[in-house]
Amino acid sequence: MNQLLRFAVVLALAIGGAMSPAYAGPGWDFTVPPSSDNVYNTNDQGQYDFATQFTVSSGVTVTGLGFFSDGTTVNDNPVALYQCADTACDSTATLLASATVTDANPQYGNFRYVTISPVTLTTGVTYEVAGATAGTDEDYTCCNSGFAADPTITIANDGSGDTDLYSSSTTPDFLNNADFGTDIPGENGWWGPDVFLSDTSFVPEPASLALLGAGVSALGLIRRRRSRRG
Repeated sequence: MNQLLRFAVVLALAIGGAMSPAYAGPGWDFTVPPSSDNVYNTNDQGQYDFATQFTVSSGVTVTGLGFFSDGTTVNDNPVALYQCADTACDSTATLLASATVTDANPQYGNFRYVTISPVTLTTGVTYEVAGATAGTDEDYTCCNSGFAADPTITIANDGSGDTDLYSSSTTPDFLNNADFGTDIPGENGWWGPDVFLSDTSFVPEPASLALLGAGVSALGLIRRRRSRRG
């Protein structure tokens, strides 16, 4: 039995080491911190509800909701994740998760994140994350260089390259395409909310599958030999 257990442990470690690692990280961020000129405050610019629409590749789960932070100022930013009723995301949506981001939540890059119950996203479905500045002295950002989205994410736009949605509000409500800000080109628009992703695909590589098959065969052979001895 000891020989069988040792073989099983070695097999499990080998297969685990050969499997593709899980990804965890922000849905989008900036490669360099935004300059002070591109960080805005509710005390000067007012309170807003910001939103971003996106689609994902398979095997992606949202495990956290975030809001922009310059490292010092985040009070109580409510954030909500929606599943749109259609691909264009221009009618209604279903609320999937919501949370409030505060200074107590950890910062990852240029956003703070609060953990939520995992929400697995579906390929070909459009989602929207919305987040609001619900208090005073809260920051958000615009027009930064070095914006980058995770490869699993495709951010929607209104056809002219604009990707950000916003309205004057302190509640993270679902917003539609009519609210895209037409003054910001590309994917460097007004940013408040974000999502934190985990890759749950864990697809074994071909070598792992071959190793697993060999291991199962070897275990069967060991058992047969022992049954004959018995």
